[in-house]
Amino acid sequence: SRLCALIFMIGKLERGEGPLATGVRATPDALADLVVDDLTEGSAPLRQKVPAVLQYLVDTGTLILVDGEYRLQTPESIEWESDYQGRLARIIGDDVRVASERETAMRRALSTALKGLTFQQGVTKTSRKYDDYLGSEKPPINASNVPIWFQDEWSTSEASVRREARQAGVESPTVFVFLPRLEADEIRQTIGRLRAAEETVNTRAVPHTLAGGEARGAMQSRIALEESRLNALAENIVKNAHVYQGGGNEVIAESFAETIRQAVEASLTRLFPRFLDADQNGWHLVVTRASQGGADPLSALGYTSDVEKHTVCQEVRNFIGSAGKKGSEVRRHFSNSPYGWARDAIDGALLALLAGGFLRATRSGLAVTAKGMTQQQVPGTDFFIEGVIVSAVHRIGVRNVALEVGLTVKSGEEAQAVPLILERLLSQAQSAGGEAPLPKLPDTTTVSQIQEMNGNQQIVGLAEQRDTLITHFKAWTASSEAARERLPDWKRLERLLYHARKLPVASELNLQTEAIRSDRTLLTDPNPISPLLSQVEAALRKAVGEAHGLLREARDREMSELEESDIWVKLNHRDRVDILESNGLGAIPDLNTGTDQALMNCLEDTALQDWEDRLLAIRTRIDQAREEAVRRLEPEAVTVRPMRATLNNREDVEAYVLSLREQLLAEIDQHPIIIQ
Repeated sequence: SRLCALIFMIGKLERGEGPLATGVRATPDALADLVVDDLTEGSAPLRQKVPAVLQYLVDTGTLILVDGEYRLQTPESIEWESDYQGRLARIIGDDVRVASERETAMRRALSTALKGLTFQQGVTKTSRKYDDYLGSEKPPINASNVPIWFQDEWSTSEASVRREARQAGVESPTVFVFLPRLEADEIRQTIGRLRAAEETVNTRAVPHTLAGGEARGAMQSRIALEESRLNALAENIVKNAHVYQGGGNEVIAESFAETIRQAVEASLTRLFPRFLDADQNGWHLVVTRASQGGADPLSALGYTSDVEKHTVCQEVRNFIGSAGKKGSEVRRHFSNSPYGWARDAIDGALLALLAGGFLRATRSGLAVTAKGMTQQQVPGTDFFIEGVIVSAVHRIGVRNVALEVGLTVKSGEEAQAVPLILERLLSQAQSAGGEAPLPKLPDTTTVSQIQEMNGNQQIVGLAEQRDTLITHFKAWTASSEAARERLPDWKRLERLLYHARKLPVASELNLQTEAIRSDRTLLTDPNPISPLLSQVEAALRKAVGEAHGLLREARDREMSELEESDIWVKLNHRDRVDILESNGLGAIPDLNTGTDQALMNCLEDTALQDWEDRLLAIRTRIDQAREEAVRRLEPEAVTVRPMRATLNNREDVEAYVLSLREQLLAEIDQHPIIIQ
C-alpha cells in the first residue's frame, strides 16, 4: 500500500493535481509528508523508510531519479532503463571485471585513508616513505621504503595473512594488512549499477527532448549515487582492516591511519637497525667545519676521539675500501637498509675522513681536498681509502719543512701544504744550477718520488725525508744566492775579455775562463773569477790609459804646429773655436776609469781598438782645420791634392815635379791654392 501510495502521489505531483501540488517536488521528505496516515504521529518514522522504498522502485525500473526528484518512467526513460538493465546483467556476471573494479575501489579507499600520512625518524627527523602493494604476490623488501602488503578476503583468508606475518619473523619490516570481505554482494551490485549507468550515458546519443533529457539526467544521478555508495562500501572495509607486524602481532589503534602509522614506525626500526649510529644532530656542522678547513670537525657532535674510530666513519671507510667508491655510491649504500642515514651524516663522515687524511679524493682525475668541497660536489667525487695513517709526528715534520722553505702551515692543513712545499723545493733547485759555468742542476729524485705519491703517502714520505729535504734546500739556497751574485761578474768578465782580446793578458785569462766553464766551477770557493776580473781590469785600465795618453800627445803636437802657422795666426778667436769644434779638435777630456763600472763604460763607449783610429784621425782633422782656415781667409782658394804616383828614378822625379809645377801654375793665376 505504501508503494502504491508513493507511486500515486508522484503521478499527481507530475500532473500538477491536488491542492498542494503546485511547487512541491517529489523528494523523499516531501513524499513522506504527503503519504502520512496519522497526523498525530508525524512523518518522522516514514522519512526513515521512504528512501529505501524509493530506491527499490528506481532499481526495479518503476521510478527514475532526476536531480534529487523522483519521477515516473516515461517511454524515453524506459528505453534508457532497458539499455541500462542489459549492461547491468552483463557486468554483474563478469567476475574478472568486478574483481578489477573492486580492487580499484579498494586502492582509492586506501589512498584516501592514508592521505597526508608522512614519517620522520629519529632526532634528525629523517624523512621516510612506504611502498603499498595490493594483491596476493609477496612484495619485495625495498632498501629504502617500508613495504605495506594489502590482501583482501576475496583472495585469501585472515589466518593465511597472520601465518605469513608470523613466518616473516620479528625482523621483517613488512606491514601485513588484511581487508575483510564485507557486503560482497552489495559491492558487486553497486559496481554493476555504476559501470552500467556510465556505459549507458557514454554510449547513447544526447537526447533533444525534455523526457529524453530527464532520462539521461536520471542515469547521471544514478552514477553519482552508486559511486558514492561504492566508495562508502570500500571505506567500510578499510576501517575494519586488521594490521599485523612481521612476527604476527596485531597492531591496534583508534583509526586505520593511526594503526598504519604505528606499524610503519615500528618497521622503520627493523628496516634500518643501524640508523641510531648516525642519529645525531650536528652533522651539518661537521660538513661545514670540514669544508672550511677546520680541525676536528667531529667535535660538532661532541666527539673528541680519533676520527677513524667513530662508528659512522668506520663503516664509511670500510665500505669505500682500497678500490674506491664514488660519492653517489656511498650515499646510496648508507641511505638504504640497514643504515638509512641522513645525507648530512654520510657527507659529514666522508669530509671528516678526507680532512683527517684517512681518505683521499679525486674529481675528473685531479686530487681534491675537503677544504672548499660542497655537498653538491660529493656525488661526482671519487673517494679512496688511505692505507697509510698520518701521525702527529708526521704532521709536525711537514710543518717543519714548510717553515724552512718559507711557508706557514696550520695544524690540519698539512695535506694541502705538501704540494706547495714540493713546488718550493723544486723551484729552489732550478735556480741552484744551469748552463755552464754553473754546476749542473741538482738531483731532485727525492722530491720527485714524493710528488708521485698520493694522499697520506705524500705527508708521511715528506715527513720521513724531512732532514734530507731541509739539507738540500739550504744547499740549493746557498748555490742560488751565489749564482745570483757571480753570474753578473761572469758576464762582465766575458765582456772585458772581449775588449782585451788584443792584449797579451787575454791568452792566459781565456784559458782560465774556459777551465771554469768546462769544469762548471763558477760557484766554488774561493770565488774563481775575482782574480781574473782584477787582472783583466788592470790590463785594460793600463791599455786605455796609454792609448788616451798617446791621443792627447798627438793632438797637442799637431795643435802646436797648427797654432804656429801664419794662416792660424791671422784668424780671429771665434773662427778658431768654430774650426776646432767642427773638426773634432777640442781638448781631449780626462780619462775616468777609476771604478769597474767607469772602466766598462769607457770601453763600451770607445773600444780599445778604436783608440788607434782616433790617433790616426788627428792628422786628418788638423789638415781639414788648416784647409778651413785658408778658406775663411781666402774664400776663392782651391784645394789641390798632388796626384798619386810611383817614382823609380831621378827622371821619374823630374817628370812628376814638372807636372805638379804646371798644375800649380795653371791654378795660381786664377786664385789662391791650398795643397792637401
